[in-house]
Amino acid sequence: MSTLVTVKPDEIRLPTTLHQSVTTILRLDNNSKKHSVAYKIKTTAPRKYLVRPSSGLMGPGESADVQIILQPQATDPSNDQHDRFLVQSAVSKSGRPLDREDWGKLDKADIEEQKIRVAFKAAAHASDGTAAPPEGAGDATDDLRAKYDELIQYTLSVEKDKKRLEKEIEAVKQSSTKAEPTGSAGFSTTALLTSITVAVIIARVAPLFGY
Repeated sequence: MSTLVTVKPDEIRLPTTLHQSVTTILRLDNNSKKHSVAYKIKTTAPRKYLVRPSSGLMGPGESADVQIILQPQATDPSNDQHDRFLVQSAVSKSGRPLDREDWGKLDKADIEEQKIRVAFKAAAHASDGTAAPPEGAGDATDDLRAKYDELIQYTLSVEKDKKRLEKEIEAVKQSSTKAEPTGSAGFSTTALLTSITVAVIIARVAPLFGY
């Protein structure tokens, strides 16, 4: 275990996804209460990952959060299980961040290193980024389609009955005109037949809505 810096987690676990970036956090803790500690992070797959920031400085007892970003992949990233990150840390005697030249001047014994491996896990959604349909969604769709078809059949049946009743009403009107004087009696007959038509339509449609 490093005496200068604690790195969490000790293994980077990423979901297996395609065509979208994934971000996770590495937390670095400076265990020294007296010294500022500089750090830098390298990876074995620099074209595959972004590290932000890739270097920095932590004061005594301070922490730093580093973003590890898996860039969008066209192929399954879990096919390569050898990705690694290297966290290097060293005391900064000047209390300032170390540049490349400063790191080059340090003795190897003054640089502490920790290797972090990457492990891929199955994603919660489909690999194309589309969420899987909820369980039972297919059955619900089939039920709606069946109700729609049933409604169409009811509509055609009601339309057919409507035309038949219109003919019967017209025939009754003609008979009433010959047999009865015009006025309230003729109106009552028409109203009665209209009510019958409405009642038939309601009787046809009501079962569809559970009445």
